Amino acid sequence: MKILLSWLKDFIDINIPVEELCAALTMAGLEVTGADAAGLDDYLLDIEVTPNRPDCLSILGIAREAALILDLKFKHPKVIFLPKTSTAYIKETDFDINIEDGDACPRYIGRILLNVTVGPAPEFIKDRLAKMAVRSVNNVVDITNYILLERGQPMHVFDYDKIQGKQIVVRFAKKGERLLTIDQSEINLDEKDLVIADAKRPVALAGIMGGLETEVGPKTSNIILESASFNPSLIRATARRHGMMTEASYRFERGVDFPAVDSASKYALELFRQYACPQDKGRDIVIDKAKDVIKKQTPLSSKVVFKLQDIERSLGTLPSSFWIRKSIKGLGCEILSVAKDRIKVQAPSYRRDLNTPADYIEEIARLYGYDKIPYKELPCLALERELSIKELGDWDFDNRVKECLSRIGLREIISYALVSEQETAKFHFDNIAALDNPLTKTYAVLRPSMLPSILKIFQHNFNRSNYDLALFELGKIYFYDNGPIERKAVVVGFSGSKYKDCFGSSLGYNFFDLKSALSVLTGRFGLDRYAVTDEENQFFSKNCSAAVWANNQKLAVCGKISESVMEFYELKKELYIAEIYLDVLKYFSKKDICYQRLPQYPAIERDIALILPQSVSSQDVVEKINNRNELVSSIEIVDVYQGKQIPPDKKGLAIRITYRSLDRTLKDDEVDKIESDLKNILIGELSCQIRE
Repeated sequence: MKILLSWLKDFIDINIPVEELCAALTMAGLEVTGADAAGLDDYLLDIEVTPNRPDCLSILGIAREAALILDLKFKHPKVIFLPKTSTAYIKETDFDINIEDGDACPRYIGRILLNVTVGPAPEFIKDRLAKMAVRSVNNVVDITNYILLERGQPMHVFDYDKIQGKQIVVRFAKKGERLLTIDQSEINLDEKDLVIADAKRPVALAGIMGGLETEVGPKTSNIILESASFNPSLIRATARRHGMMTEASYRFERGVDFPAVDSASKYALELFRQYACPQDKGRDIVIDKAKDVIKKQTPLSSKVVFKLQDIERSLGTLPSSFWIRKSIKGLGCEILSVAKDRIKVQAPSYRRDLNTPADYIEEIARLYGYDKIPYKELPCLALERELSIKELGDWDFDNRVKECLSRIGLREIISYALVSEQETAKFHFDNIAALDNPLTKTYAVLRPSMLPSILKIFQHNFNRSNYDLALFELGKIYFYDNGPIERKAVVVGFSGSKYKDCFGSSLGYNFFDLKSALSVLTGRFGLDRYAVTDEENQFFSKNCSAAVWANNQKLAVCGKISESVMEFYELKKELYIAEIYLDVLKYFSKKDICYQRLPQYPAIERDIALILPQSVSSQDVVEKINNRNELVSSIEIVDVYQGKQIPPDKKGLAIRITYRSLDRTLKDDEVDKIESDLKNILIGELSCQIRE
């Protein structure tokens, strides 16, 4: 919101430096984000106005606020002189105003002015508009723009002689109607658009922009002056639908002052009389009677009672009763009654945001000065369950799980904790916890697994062509086992592509992304020993299904979603999902994870090629040699293979062992001896053969 300082001085006598004015307005909630020079001893202030303060979207509104903040006298606008209404032209210029929907347009005032001379606006109006970045058009249009900036009431003028049928109809657009606007843009109107029409066609997009066909031009001599109130939601929706954000729509979107619809119209008449008169002295502007159609009266603001003790309780201090009453009056409010401990007030029509005692307390704090409110320490309150909360630590643990998964690029989702009876029957869930009186069959059973919940989220996204997803949800699962059981779990899911490079190639998610997420999560909590084994699961494909174990307790299940499950949920892309049980993760996680300095000495890597019985898993090999020697730093599976050189009942396995010492550089003969011992262990305990 741009405000010209010299214009502001029409209503208040400001005698402080512009820097102090900006600081005072900012501290009172009207943040000044810039103050640029606009001529000799003049400035253009850029003020951020919050959406609840449409009364400040004008010079007058800011002046009213500044007068209150700076304790200056506010110069109310002068009473407008209105020329006598003509009687000679009433029948000739009679016209009708019809509002079809009072909710869309509560009030519409139309005035006919005859013998108007269209020409340049006076210099002071053109100068002020130019400084506010508004282009001068002619005296008639410039006057309406001038009043919009000064009073906050948008208005429009039509060429009266171009209005067909002498009718103004405020209605919704009809299917197929079009409008050529004054900026020469042709728009296809939507049936939700509110328009101003004559007897045959739309002539303006209500509250946003007028039409070119009824524009006031140099040859115009008779005009209709429109001043109205429109539904803010309708104007906002229409402006966004057509991408037409104007000064008028900006104000109508936030709501205009109902009484100002009339006062601004009368102010325009006075300016037209002064600056749009016929040039020959024998003639004058003729102003016919106004047609003021009020379809829906805006109710008066609520009467509110607030207590002085509530002010002190909220702010920690209590200004004097005299200062409070003075400030309330300065806001334009009427004080209805004053008691010893309370005040009853009613807000003016332009302050529709003052509806509750809290609103008035906020205003008192703003005007008193936030910097003057004393600092007070809040009392310490003891929590009855503080010890048990510390011991449980669930909230902190859950947050660390979420943080860990979010950091590796997964997005959190939240779904319903209920599934359908059809799902539980399809997947043969036992010991389910069904609701006695479900609201719908779709949500009739407490979920025994997180998998159905995330599958429905993927289904929802796939149906909207959103395929590249990495999601997780932390929640609870429920079942019966000698009584109801509630268990926490986190489910992780991947689909589609991780990313696309500049050539359009993409890298898709796969099973190893699940393993990576699980590895990061277990590493975050210091669970460094777990086993991954093949395990059939009704949700996963037979050749891509696994279980993860920690000390013989199932930590997770993971795999690729099977074709039958994808068909059941109508899924169109491959999915990789893991369900991790947080009670197991928490139980085996390390409480204290210590930092270990980076090694200073180089490592030695050795590869070993093995031939194993099919019954021996790669995990068995890792566990046999893990922790056998302190110099074994890590063990990595390089390859698992089968072929002509490997017997049918055997498989080939290549592992890479990294040896490292923290206090010296290792020698080859030292590593040779350790490697030989490890090979003997594998040969003796797992019936392995070493391939040279």
